[in-house]
Amino acid sequence: MVAGFLLLAFNTYQLAQVTLETSLTYITVLVVLRGIGIALVVQNAQVAALTDVPPNRLTRATPLYSTTQQTLQAIGVALLATILSTAVTVTLPRGGVPANLSRLPAPAREAALAGLHTFQGQYITGLQHAYVAAFIVSIVATLLALFLPGWPGAYRRRKETTTAVAPSADVLR
Repeated sequence: MVAGFLLLAFNTYQLAQVTLETSLTYITVLVVLRGIGIALVVQNAQVAALTDVPPNRLTRATPLYSTTQQTLQAIGVALLATILSTAVTVTLPRGGVPANLSRLPAPAREAALAGLHTFQGQYITGLQHAYVAAFIVSIVATLLALFLPGWPGAYRRRKETTTAVAPSADVLR
């Protein structure tokens, strides 16, 4: 899992360096590497979270884990979207911009293209800020993952204490 977090941290840093001139092939490679990093983290995190749960409690622990994971993901997406949107200050005119800019008069077309270029720059800046925030979170997660069971050596499960319980009178009948 630590390897997955390290890959995600490095990948997030790389994504924070994306510019308007970055090739789509490079971005595609970064996204594929991000998927590999996420795959290395998600399953292992679930195993680490549910390893010591007694079998009779798994039916309650699994949905609790899933709900917590989904809630924290939603909060994370909302925070990153807020960081991204604060960087974009360009507003569209009422009615929007026509799909075919060549139909606009020359001064309006130049203004629309300048606004589009400004929007692109602001959007990339917002993405960079969001990825820097995500990079900081991924570094913290990597450090926390060092303390999870099974790192750096083999995981040793706690010994289960079994206590004999006398059967109730209802079971014997």
